[in-house]
Amino acid sequence: MRYARRQGIATTFFVVFASVWIYTRNYVFPAILIRSTLLETLWYADLHGIKVEPHYTIFNALLLLLELLHIYWTYLILKIVAKNLAGTELRDIREGEAESDDDD
Repeated sequence: MRYARRQGIATTFFVVFASVWIYTRNYVFPAILIRSTLLETLWYADLHGIKVEPHYTIFNALLLLLELLHIYWTYLILKIVAKNLAGTELRDIREGEAESDDDD
């Protein structure tokens, strides 16, 4: 939408994207999925006599790493929101590369 010069629609899409991202990646993912894999897995494994190591540790470490990445990406999204609210012109870094290629 941005390239079609429909800034209002692009802003609306970005607000929806940022809202959904923050809710699902920073609330739903850790509160439901990670909590479930850290706590409920041990209970069910114990109930059924299943050995969980080393899979339990590896899987949960990867999920926690993914959550750290979600936090970092959320930080980047919030930086874009702050720049937009401050009135700073947002530009795609790829646009600079395309413009420099055209100048040659």
